[in-house]
Amino acid sequence: MDYKYINTTIRYQKGLILNDIFTVNIGICACGCEKELNKRQRKWASEICRTNAYIQFSIIKGDNVIIRQEVYKRDQGFCYNCGVFDEEWQVDHINPVIKGGSACTLENLQTLCLNCHKDKNHTVSHRKAISSQADSICLIRDLYGVSPTFPTKSTLRD
Repeated sequence: MDYKYINTTIRYQKGLILNDIFTVNIGICACGCEKELNKRQRKWASEICRTNAYIQFSIIKGDNVIIRQEVYKRDQGFCYNCGVFDEEWQVDHINPVIKGGSACTLENLQTLCLNCHKDKNHTVSHRKAISSQADSICLIRDLYGVSPTFPTKSTLRD
């Protein structure tokens, strides 16, 4: 695999294409398995190689559906922190991307139950990357345990 086109500090790799990562090597599988290709094969030694390369590309590219599928295959919905199975499990960056954690691999992702994810989000602040309005909403939620309500067009007319 060729990682020169990947910026591991961002979640979504705009403009990245499969050939940027899995370049054609005449006679050798592009996935990195080092298998030799037969005369009819141009890039992949097998369907498994092609599928695994596509999955890896999707993870690097930031495809949330594929990322969730692969994290579920690995963790089966069990919380990494407390070990409880949660049907509403969440994928969490172990080391936040904004603080230098990799955005492009499964190694920096873990499954957390809702409670553990909530506890972690209260101790690790992501607020530096959001607007001042969103920051004040988070402050209200944290202090009072509720989400603020904002006026709507109908309540402004009354």
